[in-house]
Amino acid sequence: MEFIQIIFKDMIVNNPSWRYGKILLKYSGNNIQLLNNNLRLDKVALSNEMINGYDEKLIFKINLFDNAEILLSLKSLNIFIKKDVWEIQESSLNSVTSIIVDNEYIIVKGSLSFCKEINEANRYLDTYEYDIIFENNGILISKLQEEDISFLDFR
Repeated sequence: MEFIQIIFKDMIVNNPSWRYGKILLKYSGNNIQLLNNNLRLDKVALSNEMINGYDEKLIFKINLFDNAEILLSLKSLNIFIKKDVWEIQESSLNSVTSIIVDNEYIIVKGSLSFCKEINEANRYLDTYEYDIIFENNGILISKLQEEDISFLDFR
């Protein structure tokens, strides 16, 4: 837990609430340019949004290493990629491997894979792993329970 405390010590949030956390994003694909700089620590905010007719719960935005933006949902596990508008990525996988809750923190571990388009003829599979750390103030646990998302409770 000392590692988690160090991350939160450095985290500056203007309006702290249940929805703000820190994400550690690790590139695990095979793009050599991205492998050289394969870790990123960033802020993340959960929200509920309507995206192209999809009512997404507990969704968050990630800035990838190539500056592309994607949205991930903890509830539906959908992945949206920003082109002109947010488009659902049909050939993708967002897997939440575990959600761990203790008295101080909530840790979400997962991975994602999706097709990255270079041009119409060239595509490759991009893969990432992520850990998201939220401070446990009880509200996020209620949100997870409302959406019937299971978690390991170590409180």
